[in-house]
Amino acid sequence: MCQEQDGKVYPLAEAVVGINYPPLHPWCRSTTIPYFEDLGGERIAKDADGTRYYVPGDMTYEEWKKRAEAGERVSIPQVEAVIERSPFLAVVPDGYEQEFVSKLYSFLTNIDKEKVLHDLTLRKRLIEDSSLALPLAEKAYAEDRKFTHYFYSKTNKSGAAKGVAFASHLGYTIDNWEILRDEILKNAKFFPIVSSDEREYGIFYEQEIVLYGITRRPMKVLVVWEQKIGDVGPRLVTAFPN
Repeated sequence: MCQEQDGKVYPLAEAVVGINYPPLHPWCRSTTIPYFEDLGGERIAKDADGTRYYVPGDMTYEEWKKRAEAGERVSIPQVEAVIERSPFLAVVPDGYEQEFVSKLYSFLTNIDKEKVLHDLTLRKRLIEDSSLALPLAEKAYAEDRKFTHYFYSKTNKSGAAKGVAFASHLGYTIDNWEILRDEILKNAKFFPIVSSDEREYGIFYEQEIVLYGITRRPMKVLVVWEQKIGDVGPRLVTAFPN
């Protein structure tokens, strides 16, 4: 009943609950949105394994179902030629093979596509100028409390706001924060620093990285490191999801 109504447009004055307006049946979870002729956008769909991806906003449930049953994963009309021509692919580092990037790119929103290209641009910048590398990046470390008592704290509002962003966009929660920590540390050696500030007891570095998380959706993150005099490596101070 709900599936048949998906994508249909009715004047509000003609809305009849149970006929063309939710709830259409017991425990109905359908909803309505305003209609505009130039309404475009995208909708979230799910694979059989629960993985989220995006489809055109005007695709109805029936259209999606037919293609899904045929084994097609329908995504937003792509500009594959753009990434195929991209000069960044010639310098993709280990772990970022062209096939992976192309497939990932094909399932992203336009905003997320820009983040993928930004990711590759940053990596290319570091490859071309090694002086921009985070010093001792291979020895970077992060204290557990930064995650358990800051990003995922129930009382620290500033940290908790960042944790909510990591959870909603990347899928990292209090239950799997170790994976977020490891992803940040792993990427410390792949991205250039954007600023440094030498102080009395050490140097603070800012580094913009791109994380993909469990959801495989890119997120720009500004990471702040502190390299204290005599310390083994840079310590994670904070991270600002964007």
